[in-house]
Amino acid sequence: MHNLYQKKLKSGVHVVYERISYASMVSIHYIFNRGHFTEKFSQKGMTTLLSSLMDRGCKGYTENQMQRFLHRNQIDVEPIMGNHFFGLEAFTPLTNYQKAFTLMTAMLQTPTLDSDHIEEEKKAMIEDIVKLQDDPEEILVQYFFDAFFSDHPYAKHAWGSVETIQNITKQDLQAHLQYLLEGKAMIHVVGNIDPDELFDFLNANIQDLFSIAPEIQQNISFKVEAANLKIASKFTKLYGIMGFPICTAQHQDRFALDWIRTYFINGQGGKLFEKIREEHGLVYSIDCTNSMLRYGGCMLISYSAETQAEESIDQLLEYEIAMIQKEKISSKDFEKCMNYIEGSSIIEWDPPSNHASFYDQAMLYGTSIDYQSELTQILSLTPDDILRVARTYFSGPRVNVKMIPKL
Repeated sequence: MHNLYQKKLKSGVHVVYERISYASMVSIHYIFNRGHFTEKFSQKGMTTLLSSLMDRGCKGYTENQMQRFLHRNQIDVEPIMGNHFFGLEAFTPLTNYQKAFTLMTAMLQTPTLDSDHIEEEKKAMIEDIVKLQDDPEEILVQYFFDAFFSDHPYAKHAWGSVETIQNITKQDLQAHLQYLLEGKAMIHVVGNIDPDELFDFLNANIQDLFSIAPEIQQNISFKVEAANLKIASKFTKLYGIMGFPICTAQHQDRFALDWIRTYFINGQGGKLFEKIREEHGLVYSIDCTNSMLRYGGCMLISYSAETQAEESIDQLLEYEIAMIQKEKISSKDFEKCMNYIEGSSIIEWDPPSNHASFYDQAMLYGTSIDYQSELTQILSLTPDDILRVARTYFSGPRVNVKMIPKL
């Protein structure tokens, strides 16, 4: 049995609580609606660096004491962050959820931010950033986002660069943390807790952390310009991404676009997978991803292959993209995709730990927190809907980026 509760605490924190009678653990997401997007280009990576320091000690706990406390109470705490959010998630037995909340609040409010720890984490981040230069898919994605989003904050990698990480100071981190914690605060809880007990505890204990400032609207617009880039690389394979601008997360067309993503690539299947990989054997891997961000988004079709397959891949991609704009999906293919969507959605929703993540997205992006309603809307689509949306979003500018081995 599932019961959903929403409440705004005296402190101004928005709480979504789902009570699941069979849940043996409690999932807690404690987030603020500010993240990578709020960083200056010259300080990219601050949110990631700050997150890596959250478990290095706080008021009342040295790093070792914190780790012993977490182990003793079977609490698993991890940082969570994205373009538009920052915070912590925890998984804990029911008996210890109040201890988890108390510690999470201290971790956010009074992290140690020791200078030696900061330098250690900066060194580790820089090493990871350098390693990315040996990952062709990471490099390709960065080329693509640079071309697609241009001077918009989405264009820059969340980890920043070697230079930006080196320049971050302790004072920068302290100021950035304060700024993050002035954003809209949200708590999402999933478990089998008496709701009155939960809200009484939160009202009594979750308040000192917050001094919520007026929300800053950072609606930086951008316009996607068509681009066709070929970049010489040190790698021996062809890597490519083709991307289209799509709608924001709140837009009704998101359902049809997610249907199309699934139709193109659904696990070990989908039209592009079957046609380009299985039937013609042209690619090692092929994927399709939707990224529906607050101020815009994109659909990406990515692949890796031998260089000599480039022209054939281009032709097949162009053909399938043209066909989905030209005529309705066959009834057989439409039903097959719908069955996959319904089945995979049930499987994805089954673990209670996934529910809190869903509420994060719903509250951040202004979509429905009713998962069944979201699923019902995608299952109510028709072939006419798919045709209209494909024509709307695939007929405009696209960004096509390839990394080609140097001769």
